[in-house]
Amino acid sequence: MIRPLAFALCLALCLARAPSAALAQPASARSASAQVAQPAETLRLGRAFSLRIVAEEGALHLRAPGLDAPLPALEAPTLAARVIEQGRHRLGLVEVRAGERHLAFLVRARGPRLELLWRGRLDAHGDLGERRRDVLLEEDRTGDGEPDLIVGWVSEARAICGQEETLLEPRALDPRSGALRPVSLRPLPAPEGQALAPTPDEAEAPLLPALQARASSSTAGSPADLAPPPLALVDGDPATAWVEGRAGSGRWEFATLRWSAADFPIRALGLRLATTENVAAPREVWLVHEGGAFAVTLPEDAAPGSAWRLTLPEPLRTRCLSLVFAEGPGPHTGLAELRAYTALDEGGGLDALVGRLAHAGDEGAAAARLLAEIGGPALTLLRERWLDMPPAEKRRALPVFIRHAGTPVAREALVGAALDADEEVRAATLEALEAGGESTRPILVDLVPSPEIGDRAATLLARRAPELALGPILEALGGEGGSERPALREALRAALRRGAPIDAVAAWLDDAPPIPSRAAAALALAQAGEEAAPLAARAVEGALRAPEEDFPSRWRLVEAAARLPASGPTDAWLAGLARSADAWMLRAAAIRALAARGAEGARAAARRGLGDETPRVRQAAIRALAELGIEGDDVERVAILGRRDGWPLVRASGLRALEEVERARPVVRAAVRDRSRHVRAAAIDTLRDAGDAEAWPRIRERMEDDDEWPLVTRAGVAYVRARCLEEGIPALGAVLERALVANPWLPEIEAAAEAVEALAAIGGAAAEPWLERAASDLAPAAVRQAAEQRGRAEGCARRSPERR
Repeated sequence: MIRPLAFALCLALCLARAPSAALAQPASARSASAQVAQPAETLRLGRAFSLRIVAEEGALHLRAPGLDAPLPALEAPTLAARVIEQGRHRLGLVEVRAGERHLAFLVRARGPRLELLWRGRLDAHGDLGERRRDVLLEEDRTGDGEPDLIVGWVSEARAICGQEETLLEPRALDPRSGALRPVSLRPLPAPEGQALAPTPDEAEAPLLPALQARASSSTAGSPADLAPPPLALVDGDPATAWVEGRAGSGRWEFATLRWSAADFPIRALGLRLATTENVAAPREVWLVHEGGAFAVTLPEDAAPGSAWRLTLPEPLRTRCLSLVFAEGPGPHTGLAELRAYTALDEGGGLDALVGRLAHAGDEGAAAARLLAEIGGPALTLLRERWLDMPPAEKRRALPVFIRHAGTPVAREALVGAALDADEEVRAATLEALEAGGESTRPILVDLVPSPEIGDRAATLLARRAPELALGPILEALGGEGGSERPALREALRAALRRGAPIDAVAAWLDDAPPIPSRAAAALALAQAGEEAAPLAARAVEGALRAPEEDFPSRWRLVEAAARLPASGPTDAWLAGLARSADAWMLRAAAIRALAARGAEGARAAARRGLGDETPRVRQAAIRALAELGIEGDDVERVAILGRRDGWPLVRASGLRALEEVERARPVVRAAVRDRSRHVRAAAIDTLRDAGDAEAWPRIRERMEDDDEWPLVTRAGVAYVRARCLEEGIPALGAVLERALVANPWLPEIEAAAEAVEALAAIGGAAAEPWLERAASDLAPAAVRQAAEQRGRAEGCARRSPERR
């Protein structure tokens, strides 16, 4: 039993024992319902107190004379109570259980009423890795053979290194007053034979900043249950300090840190005292690791801000390290810094670590992670070694530079890596820059002007940061060779579609960029959507004076104009090109653009184009008239070209343009026997789309001709399927037969497979023998596959034999 006069001293000097949560089994328990009042449980503390769980207005309460404790929502809770003897004090422990929930209440009698001393939740709760639970201990912590009553709490995330859990904010029953008072309980045995002698040291910070703050038992200025990690111990700033926040001397308060460099054992430790006088320096510190602990006694005359080195007897391998104040003058005991030194801090250590980048697998990757942790000195050394490093080593070094992309040396290195002679290094650098987020975007901006890598950088910026991309893209577009980089135009278009401010483009145009740059921007703007269209039109009109010899600019202006509404100056310029441009490509494109814009002179330009000396221009003119709608004398003009032009591509285009013209149908039917296979196929396609039934005899003739080209027979197959012609089944069979020979021509196989699909769609008894033949071993694989899938074929609708 704890004696009144020795209460404070006994608990302060208690024997070390790992804390454990031990509760005796309930003396009695009775089933309770959350919906109705429960049978009473009797607690005898001098007199009998009746306890029960009651439901009132949808809420549960634990009630007794003088006690009304709200309970959380519980399903079928049970209630138990027992007496705890503590010297002259008799206390009651009331437990409520429901499933995994376990609540405890510590009470004492005050005359006819019960007084609540403490309540806690004894089951672990919270997120995994941060779960906590309250603790009530009945065990001898003073060595007098009598159990002491102690309460506190433990957390998975806040424990001394090497312990599963460490008791936090312990309070013990005061033998004199019967109240719970804060106490200092030693959390672990004293280190034996493991004392470290501190020596004055003003060494620089360790190269490897692998100590990471994880948790503290308390921090000044924060509630104990919300104490933040002790970041000040590892922030490298001697002006900051971690200061414990427990009332009293600060004894046994602790800070726990993680050591993230498992491959590098700790060779020495460093402590720096706080610089401010209102933070008390500890007299004795324990440094606890996974395998034990070291005791350190600091000189009594240690000056504020002084640094001390602790050389370890042998290299220490551990994953964590805890700083425990074993003795301090308090209150507000604290330290400014805790450092850990490795072999890297000895001569040649950093060189050796850089050398590890050459190793494949985990070793090289681990070296890169550590170099990234080191930062500045590692970046400088890697930059110096870059030119001599093989490509694989360079790729492993990239994450180091990415981690510190905001520094000048890393930025310079990453620009160089993106321009490296090795393609894999360049690709890996761009991938890393894309994944690096905001910190690497300025580097992508630096790369946009580069002809070698700038296109990819512009594309990445347009996708990831369109508002940032616009400036460098426009600058590169206006620079030498920029107008000849299609990726810049595409990046400009993409950035605008993703919300980049279009006003920036307007300002760029105001600065009168060169005509080639303006024309390139006009094409991108014309493709960027309706919002950019007015600006695209302005860009086009501002570049119409492009000289005749500047074909690329004039071509881009025409292509841009084709996507924009009609306007006087641009339409007049296009009409001039259509009439007299030396390059036939410009004449053809201008005719197409005028038709697409619906310009006033579009039909006249197209009619003129029908007589152009170049077949591609005649073809463009035919298509323009088809878009505008063939009418009047245009029918005869186009029909003549479809029948007589010396170029198959012109004849084929003329036939396709006449699809909707009934009076031109004889011309199209006659073209089924044209000397060009391309024209014959175009004629059949036109007749199919026109729904012309009268053409079937001519089309059947072509399908059954063994010398016909597969291009034409496939058009015939499409005609038969589109019209669902049962009378076309023999012609489909003829197409199939050409593939059922030894070593058939691949185009014949493709035509036969389409014929099988048409047979399956038409169906019926007449088609079945052909389908069985197509499924035989004589058929090529593609034909057999089409036959095997005939059950999936979509049927076709029967059509009247009459012409549409």
